[in-house]
Amino acid sequence: MADDSIKLEVVTPLEEAVSTMVSEVTAPSVEGEFGVLPGHRPLLAALDFGRVRFESKGKTCEAAVGPGYAEVGPGQVTLLVENWIPAESLALDEVRDELARADLKVKELSGQESTAEYKQALRDARWAGVQLEVVQRHRQI
Repeated sequence: MADDSIKLEVVTPLEEAVSTMVSEVTAPSVEGEFGVLPGHRPLLAALDFGRVRFESKGKTCEAAVGPGYAEVGPGQVTLLVENWIPAESLALDEVRDELARADLKVKELSGQESTAEYKQALRDARWAGVQLEVVQRHRQI
């Protein structure tokens, strides 16, 4: 392993989504976005919905990520996440439709904020919003 790279592994409940060498990683923690470069100190962070970016082989890659955990150790970053969708796999129209459906569900459940159904609708809306942000940024690149 070169001193100018670190191994990135992304694991979801369904698969190992990514396993590659990168020069840097940026991820969304519940405390805000953080970046990791080679030689980073050990870190454990709770991840929030957001956008992950990494540089691999001179190319910037992005993905929408759902909550989980990040562990940074010597020469490695591991993301254990509920959701992971690479930017190039997202379709703008589908994501817009998903967000509209989720927003409508949240509005329909207005006044029921303490229910599990309302909380799930909010999570669905946040997830769709993150996907929309990622696909829109990816189209600009």
